[in-house]
Order: sequence, then structure tokens, then C-alpha cells
Amino acid sequence: MLIAAKDVKELVESGAEIVFLDTRTREEHEAVAITGSEFMTQERQQELFGSAKEDTTIILYDHTGGRVLDTCAWFQGHGLKGTRGVIGGIDGWSKEVDKSVPRYRLEMD
Repeated sequence: MLIAAKDVKELVESGAEIVFLDTRTREEHEAVAITGSEFMTQERQQELFGSAKEDTTIILYDHTGGRVLDTCAWFQGHGLKGTRGVIGGIDGWSKEVDKSVPRYRLEMD
């Protein structure tokens, strides 16, 4: 269910039709996001569950890849078998694909 950031880059560069979704918070997405991705809202999720084909390529990412597997399983459980999560999340993307994407750390109490 996971895919390397460099493999996602190749998909994007090949012109493949993909849905590229950011599963982080709206605040994180507005602060920094991968070019070409969209923020995943409940409305967008329901739209995909209702209309996307089973083999639609859906790429999900979070901050560091720690939670994306659960979201992938949720999408696949709803019949969207082409769903994959980016290994390392946006942090991995920044390190491996596009160093211009700022890295950040979340401060938790």
C-alpha cells in the first residue's frame, strides 16, 4: 500500500492521471504542500468513494508517513484499490524529491 516519493514523482512527471491528496490538517496544508496536491476534505473523500473507479491512482500523504497507512486501508476498504501512501510523507518528499519544500516539526504538549 506504500509508494516511494521518487516513484510518485515519476508518476507525476509521466503525466499519469492521479489524485494527489494531503491528509494533514488544513493549517499544515496551507503552510506547506506538495505542488499538484489537494487538501483532503470529507466532501472530496465522499466524492471519490462514490464516483472513482476501482483502479484510480490515488496518492495520499501525511507529515512523516506514520498515519497514512490507515487512510490507505480505509480507501482500499471502500473499493479504491489503486490507493497508495507516500513513504515518509511530505518530510520524505522534501528530503528525497524536492528540497524546496520546507521541512518542519510539530510541537506537541
